[in-house]
Formats: sequence, structure tokens, C-alpha cells
Amino acid sequence: NGHGIASKDTLCFTGGTYTVNAERHALSAKDDIRVMDGTFDLTSVSKDGLNADNDEDETLGFIYIENGEFTISAGDDGMHAGSSLRILGGNITVTKSYEGLEGHTVEISGGTISVKASDDGINAAGGTTSANDPMATDENAYVRISGGSVTVDADGDGIDSNGALYVLGGTVTVFGPTSGGDGALDY
Repeated sequence: NGHGIASKDTLCFTGGTYTVNAERHALSAKDDIRVMDGTFDLTSVSKDGLNADNDEDETLGFIYIENGEFTISAGDDGMHAGSSLRILGGNITVTKSYEGLEGHTVEISGGTISVKASDDGINAAGGTTSANDPMATDENAYVRISGGSVTVDADGDGIDSNGALYVLGGTVTVFGPTSGGDGALDY
């Protein structure tokens, strides 16, 4: 009825197989979530598949994915990092989410990622400015894709950054959006 697996500090996975069905966050940590490997089937009815957020320290609240197999169905975000979301590798499939991947900064350098979102597929927002006004510019927010294969199917913006957007490598495919106010790329 609450979070599936939760930590007040760091939550670290080096392998194993995990099936989590939770009302709230499937995996939750205050400081950070680090995944080196493992197989994850995560369902969150009302919250995020993975959530790392620290309201007391803006430098914490990050998610680091080096490898692993993820299938995520979330009532809110597939992955939400209050600070930084970094994906170096792995296979990540978000079958349902409000926003697929979200962090103040989002960096993808490898892996195979497929995201289905009812709003933005990949979103760089957060911090004081953009938390109060999602349309505001945030010079510290960015999305950086330098490798991997990313496929986004979004009803809102495909990739949305309240700051900068860098595509330096990899393959990016965006389907959507469905409304006239959104775009495939918005930065």
C-alpha cells in the first residue's frame, strides 16, 4: 500500500530479479538510486517507478543506471530524479507513465530505451525556478544524449528541456505529440 522498496539514503542494486507492485513509488530513495545490474518489473499505481528526491539537499536525489533490464508501469513518472538522471546502459521499457524519464538533468550515453508517456517523454525540469513555473527557463537544466537507442511515444513533448538539449550521438526516435501546443523537441 506504500512504497515497494524504500531507503532514506542510498538504494543500490548490483544484480538479482525484482518484481514490485506498489501503490506509491516502486523504488524510492532520498539520496540516490544506483543500479549496476538486475532485472526489474516495476508497477506503481499512483507514483513513480523509480524516485530519488531530497528536498533538503539539491545535490542529492539522483538516479544512476549502468546496466539492467527494466519494465516500468507508473501512475506518475517512470523514473524521477530531483537532481540528475544518468543512464549509461541497460534495456529500459516504460510502458505507461505521465512523464517517462525526468530529472533536473538527464544524461543518456548508452542502452536501449523505450518510453510511453501521457505527457512529456523525457523531461529536464526541477530546481526552484522550473518547479514553480514549468514554462520557465532554467539555465542549469539539460538533456544530453550521447549514445544508445531512444524511442519516445509521448502525448506531450517528446523531449522537453527547460534549459539546453544536446544530441551528440546515438539514435533518437520521437512519435507524437498529440496536441498542437507540444512538439517532438522542446527546449
